[in-house]
Amino acid sequence: MEASLRVVLGEERRSGDGLDEVRCRGCNQAILRRSLPWEVVRYLERAMGEGMDKVEFEVLDGQLDGAMLTSGLPSGRERIWVQKDVERWGRRFVELTGLPRYHAMLGPVVNDKCKKFHVDYVMLRLLVTYAGPGTELAPDEIVNRQALEAPACCHLEANEAILRDASRVIHARAGDVVVLKGNAWPGNEGLGAVHRSPPVEGRNLRRLVLTLTCFGPSGRPW
Repeated sequence: MEASLRVVLGEERRSGDGLDEVRCRGCNQAILRRSLPWEVVRYLERAMGEGMDKVEFEVLDGQLDGAMLTSGLPSGRERIWVQKDVERWGRRFVELTGLPRYHAMLGPVVNDKCKKFHVDYVMLRLLVTYAGPGTELAPDEIVNRQALEAPACCHLEANEAILRDASRVIHARAGDVVVLKGNAWPGNEGLGAVHRSPPVEGRNLRRLVLTLTCFGPSGRPW
């Protein structure tokens, strides 16, 4: 059985964000297209240039502390906007999983540790790239799943074997909300969403990424 990718355009938010479809059998990833306010974009570009620390912690009761998660950002009204935005997606994440316990992280990404297309062995993961290039998503119909675990001499060789048509990879943009169903989602073993982080090393690029992760249906963390 193949799983599908749901792309939701910004205008569809008037009737819901469409992310609930990722809960359905046969859909393993969804992306909500949206744009960030221009003043937030400029603020985050400045913040990334000044450098910031990663903040991460475990949420136990479903109430994401946005002030704590964004504490590495410079003060200002734009930080309040980001704080409210991460809290919004924290609430949405609990709605999608039905579980109050998850791991939250907001911080810079400056390396290429996930150059190979892969599947996460988690239940569900939500990603928002606030600055820099976003997550790259491979629709299931272009994926050779047998090649996912096959040994390869480098990530280039591995990706060439995994992707039947690399031109159809979907590139998330800054502001987009990406939801990935992993192999630990009940009934989804072997059908996890195939994706990777975009390469940034050697390109003078930095990313600021929000990651919310539920590791299993029991609510048990990693």
